[in-house]
Formats: sequence, C-alpha cells, structure tokens
Amino acid sequence: MSDLEKLLREEAEHAEENKDATPSSETRIGRPGRDRAKVLSVRLNAKEYEQLAAQAELAGIGPSTLARSIILNMLNPSEGHAPIDEWVTSVSERLSMLEAKIGAER
Repeated sequence: MSDLEKLLREEAEHAEENKDATPSSETRIGRPGRDRAKVLSVRLNAKEYEQLAAQAELAGIGPSTLARSIILNMLNPSEGHAPIDEWVTSVSERLSMLEAKIGAER
C-alpha cells in the first residue's frame, strides 16, 4: 500500500469514527457563496460553454465559479488576481499536496 493510499484510508477511518463529533469553534458549517443573493443568467453558445467548462476543469473548479472569478476580476482589477472563494483555494491547496505526494511516489 502506498503512502497516499494509507493517508486516504486513515482519513476515511477517522471521518467514520468521528462522524458524530461536535464541530470545533473553528469549524465553518454552511454553503460557500451563501452571501451571494443575486443570480445572473448568461447565454453562451455550445462552443463558448465547452471552452469555459474546459478551462474550469483545468483549474479544478466549476464553470460558474470560473465565470464569477472572471467577472469579479474585471470589477476589481487592482487586486491583481481573480478572487476565488475560500473553499476553492482550500481544495486547490489540498489537490496540489496530493499531486506532489503522488509525484514523489513515482
């Protein structure tokens, strides 16, 4: 069993053993983006949507998240980066760690 498989198994076992645990005071429970109350409908043709979906997949996020990031970057260009939700950053960081670990095992 590889180190990665062992780590994933340990995390799964820990989650199962502690599924009824009381969340700590640092735990955030909720849906990301809940404070965003307005919905914008944008029409794209099939090719445009495929391009958006492909870029989103490369970034490890959904098409809506990518579109929101692009829009927010245009509205706030002085920030110098696309503002992405905290959870996306967290997932990206964890994915990078896993990719590095997999690469190290090869």
